[in-house]
Amino acid sequence: MENYLKIAIDTDKLEEYFITYTQKPYILNNKGKNFFQFEAGKPISKPLGSLFVEFINLDFKNKDTFKDFVMKYLFIPLLQELFSNSLPKSVFYEKKYYKEPSDLQLFTVILSTDEIEEYYNRIYKKFFNELKSLQKEYIAIANLNHKNYALETLGSAVTLNNKNEKYYGLINGLCLSIDNLKINFDTENTFNNRKLAGLIPFYFSSSKFEDILIIILKELVTYKSSFRIQRCQNCGKYFIPKTAHPTLFCDKIYQNNSTCKQIGSELRHQKTLEKDSILQEYRKRYQNLASESSKSDNPIIRQMYEDYKREGSIMRRNYIKNKITEEKFKKWINKFYIESYL
Repeated sequence: MENYLKIAIDTDKLEEYFITYTQKPYILNNKGKNFFQFEAGKPISKPLGSLFVEFINLDFKNKDTFKDFVMKYLFIPLLQELFSNSLPKSVFYEKKYYKEPSDLQLFTVILSTDEIEEYYNRIYKKFFNELKSLQKEYIAIANLNHKNYALETLGSAVTLNNKNEKYYGLINGLCLSIDNLKINFDTENTFNNRKLAGLIPFYFSSSKFEDILIIILKELVTYKSSFRIQRCQNCGKYFIPKTAHPTLFCDKIYQNNSTCKQIGSELRHQKTLEKDSILQEYRKRYQNLASESSKSDNPIIRQMYEDYKREGSIMRRNYIKNKITEEKFKKWINKFYIESYL
């Protein structure tokens, strides 16, 4: 009864295939209860490292997103571990529930809604802190934080010779902790995909989620020459850049169907401008003039406000584009104090 986590890796295309589970209604002659079958879905290719990035970006404070992640990836393996590799009597797994002989390669679990909730709560209680600690360790690796990684994972110092060996040093040391990883050659039956078996003759499996994360990193370091993990300067999420070219922003949708990469530079520039002391002074002077103009009957003050609006848009734009100096822009703003204008 090997209900392991399984991942197949295409090292040519740098893609990963990970088995996930979906819940489908299952009819049983048991009045008053609804049952669901946990079915291993046909894996869809994703860029290598997707599962790793999804895990380190997981918000442990959000109970719903954490539950979604566990139910999709880890519920069945953790359920088996929860009961010391012997599933509870309430789990149905008799042969008659399988459609074809090949399905026996995949273990089928059928539970009632009450049982799903009960077992999830038990998994949450037992494994939450362990997974949270695991995430912390791998974020340390993503950030190349040698000190945290060494103390919390290896318990010793990490010695690296040069910048190019950073990830190699960290991940090679991490590989020493792999205990349960296996290499399997029944790719077609396990992944229910003959075409995939022709491309990827073997896959990795383990009862430990940590082993799967390690092998993903190891394969990335081995086959992706430009491998690095970055944190998006816009949304704050971790990502693996597709190319070796410098980039500060990820390709995730941020707002209005635009990605961080598409709007990140503009937003970052806007945030920088918001902190610019000269532009702050420009906005403050505009607000004061608008207020004085609305309250005063003096035509000179109203004219000053109109001149500031008309000339100001040009001066501001030229300052932002570095066509005029800070000194010149400030000198122009100072002309529009009422005492100077009258």
